[in-house]
Amino acid sequence: KAEEIELIEEKKYQDELEKLKGELEKMQRKTAIMQRETQIIIKIEKIKRRQIREAGEKERKQLELEFASSIKRCRNVFTFRNYFYDIDVPDDLQSFDINVALKD
Repeated sequence: KAEEIELIEEKKYQDELEKLKGELEKMQRKTAIMQRETQIIIKIEKIKRRQIREAGEKERKQLELEFASSIKRCRNVFTFRNYFYDIDVPDDLQSFDINVALKD
């Protein structure tokens, strides 16, 4: 009877060991899945940040072009043959006809 009890105890021990090994493998698989999901989330966030950065850079360049174009247009209005004309505006601002002002 002692051998039977010992065999039963050994069987219980082996069953418990197999159960724990199964749980360990299951947890390792879950951990691997979570690591892959985390890596994917990190990649997605990096892509989003890059897209936001690129959109901001594109907008900044567009604004620079518009600003440069606007400055060029302003210069063209007030320059002729590379001479720059100063327009003095008195402290008392009034509306005036630019053609009359330029004739003087």
